[in-house]
Amino acid sequence: MSFYSPDELQKIGFASLGSDVKIDRMVMIYGAERMHLGDNVRIDAFSILSATGFKIVFAGHSHIGAGTYVFANGGDVRFDLFSTASPGCRIFTASDDFSVGMLRVPQLDAAYRQVKQGPVWFRENAGIGSNVVVLPGCTLGINATAGANMVVRNSIPDHCLAYGLSPLKLRQKDPEVYRALSEQVKAELHMRGDTIP
Repeated sequence: MSFYSPDELQKIGFASLGSDVKIDRMVMIYGAERMHLGDNVRIDAFSILSATGFKIVFAGHSHIGAGTYVFANGGDVRFDLFSTASPGCRIFTASDDFSVGMLRVPQLDAAYRQVKQGPVWFRENAGIGSNVVVLPGCTLGINATAGANMVVRNSIPDHCLAYGLSPLKLRQKDPEVYRALSEQVKAELHMRGDTIP
């Protein structure tokens, strides 16, 4: 991988930029002035970050896998500490509603379209497997996971693993295992001098 240098990242014009940020040169960036990147964020090749009118926020220690698209055109997208998206994911904050027979072409006046909009929030340690699609208005709770190839239509509660194409299945995870590990890693990062949001 060929990442931008710190000087090159500064010149892109992000709203805020933490330390040790790694963005591959093959990432397409639109609306950098509405993007906030905390410490130790990594975004891999062939991804698209598009903040057209809304913000994309990476609190820190987050990772976006190769070929993942993040579209903040109908609400903000927020990735909290330790959150991640595996390769090939699609994250939308606006999507045409195809159920009511409206037209779908984005060049048309809004009166002819039915568009669902809403923010997407990856809370602390939330993650999605490869090729997951996240639709507008969804929150992935603390330590929540969406398994590979899912379409996330509804929010996933804290400490839950959602999997399957239809119907949605949930399995409760042990929150104590996560809490202990999270506190240990945060303490280690603090000792190292990292900024933890």
